[in-house]
Amino acid sequence: MPNFRINVKATTRGPIFNASTTKSAAKRMIVKINEAVALEGVDMVRARLDVVLRNPTGYYRSRIAVLRREVYRGIWDQNVVYGGWLEGVDSRNRTTRFKGYRTFRRVKQELDNRMDSIAKPLVAEYVRELS
Repeated sequence: MPNFRINVKATTRGPIFNASTTKSAAKRMIVKINEAVALEGVDMVRARLDVVLRNPTGYYRSRIAVLRREVYRGIWDQNVVYGGWLEGVDSRNRTTRFKGYRTFRRVKQELDNRMDSIAKPLVAEYVRELS
């Protein structure tokens, strides 16, 4: 069963990211941005599941969480057995009429569009911190 993640990629360029005194602040900013995007994504996935699931028990929705690594943040379903089937990427989807809800894929596309608006306040906070 594959993990479902939404990867966030922050590109850091320019002199503000190269100075040795700002590297730790830049890393904190990137972690904060990744965390904010992942939390927004968890809310979006849960909201979408509320709409698409026909007979929700609440279990699958409760398993949607932020996957935390050192800098990376993702969204996953904590490897729920039928998660791949609900998403539409399981081998069982080929043999049944149900092709999946594509929840994570749709939320990723929406997050890509919202990324700037989520990150701007955090970048502004970072710039204020360096001033």
